[in-house]
Amino acid sequence: MHSIFNLFSDNTTVFHTFQNNIKRLEVKRMNNMKHHPAAWLIRKIMKKPEITGLDNIASGVPAFFVSNHVGYYAPVKLLVFTDLKLIPWVAHELTERKYCRRYLKTAFFETALNLKSPLSTIAAALISPACVAIMRYIGAIPVFRKSRSIILTIDMTVKNLEKGNNILVFPEISGQPLNDVICRFDSGFINLARVYYEQTNKNMVFYPVCVNRTTNRISIGSRITFDPDKKFHSEKQRIIEGLTGSITAMYDSK
Repeated sequence: MHSIFNLFSDNTTVFHTFQNNIKRLEVKRMNNMKHHPAAWLIRKIMKKPEITGLDNIASGVPAFFVSNHVGYYAPVKLLVFTDLKLIPWVAHELTERKYCRRYLKTAFFETALNLKSPLSTIAAALISPACVAIMRYIGAIPVFRKSRSIILTIDMTVKNLEKGNNILVFPEISGQPLNDVICRFDSGFINLARVYYEQTNKNMVFYPVCVNRTTNRISIGSRITFDPDKKFHSEKQRIIEGLTGSITAMYDSK
């Protein structure tokens, strides 16, 4: 298999920069969040959810699990209460100490929780070391949006899939509602299906995941498989519509 870095083999400086960054960010061993000390506390605070649709999952076939976000709620529920070997995509700031504090202050404590400074500053300072440690513990994949460093995300994702791990993504675009249930999806993650096929000759599988906070239920829908023989633009649209439609339907089901 040719590494995604081969795309940059004609530029030695860029090639070595990417290699060094991969070594810095890549986690050697993925650990299950369920075994982290923080998970014990979470299980004491949060009720175990009902999980449906596990029979939809094909054994031994690594896949993308695509979920609605529900703030912090869906990531915590999926990583602590399921046994799906999930490696989450996360904002790269959450994996690096020098960026995490500021990111948590603005994106989480101030935007999501409506805390004001200095409380948001203090909270971010207290939480950021643990956040980075947990992200590294579970092998979270940093996502570098609108940057050439996205190649790191691609390479780490393909390597994890080849190891048999599943990828967990939350592609909703905040502030762009699709319906009463979810926001519109950023479709960039589907590009990995084409890369994965080119490198492994295997078709990527996507599972829609619906996390319903009201009913405390996680629902996993039927798989959607990438078809490399179709025009990519139309295939991407088909997958997005299938995922969003399934998540919406599962949310509305009783």
